[in-house]
Amino acid sequence: MNQIAHSLVGYDRLSERVAEEFAVPDAVLPKAKELARVPADDPDAVMCYPLDVVGALGLADLIEARIDPERCDYFLEGFEDSGDCDRFVHDAELRGDEPAGPRRAGSRRDA
Repeated sequence: MNQIAHSLVGYDRLSERVAEEFAVPDAVLPKAKELARVPADDPDAVMCYPLDVVGALGLADLIEARIDPERCDYFLEGFEDSGDCDRFVHDAELRGDEPAGPRRAGSRRDA
């Protein structure tokens, strides 16, 4: 079986895009699963589970992350740890987002 990695992921409420992502270490995963109400039929927590504000803040405290629950909706997400997900999260061009920097002629923002 492949290794499952877990993250606390915040989605911007306006754009619905990933705005924040924090690794959830295996050592705190049992408490994270409890906060996210992961059902017993998903023991590896491979799905995506929404966190209410209390749960998101609780998990953030456990992993020493600063989050903004007024701006984002948070989820506990499990995924195969292949390294590709991390590259996707941190590579705006790979995701198809507009790269940071000056506006380019013909960019999507000009449309």
